[in-house]
Amino acid sequence: MILHGHGQRLFVISRPKLGVIPHVGLLLPDDSVVHSTPESGTHRSSVEEFAASQDVRTLWEVPADLYWIVMQRVSWLELNPRPYDILNFNCYHLVNVLTAPHQQAAQYLYPR
Repeated sequence: MILHGHGQRLFVISRPKLGVIPHVGLLLPDDSVVHSTPESGTHRSSVEEFAASQDVRTLWEVPADLYWIVMQRVSWLELNPRPYDILNFNCYHLVNVLTAPHQQAAQYLYPR
C-alpha cells in the first residue's frame, strides 16, 4: 500500500523475505523507505526497491507526536549509516530504534 501525499505521516511497512520471513522498513512522507539489508546496511530506497516484487503491507502508523524525533534519527542515520548485523542490528532493530518513544533506544544510533 503506497500512500502518495500522506503528509507528515510515517508508517512501518513489511514485505515477505525468503518466502516467510518479513522484511520491515519505515515509509517516509516522500514515499521513500528507510531499511537495512545485508547488501547495503541502513539506507533509503524507493518503495519499489524495498518491495522487491513482493506485496507490501502497512503494519502500523508511527504516532504523530514522534514525527520530528523520528525524522531527526533518520537524518542522523543517513549521515552515519550502520552495517547490517543479523543478530545485533537488522531491519527490526532499525525500525524499533527509529520509532521508539524513549531516547534510550536511540543509543543504538548515537555512539558514545
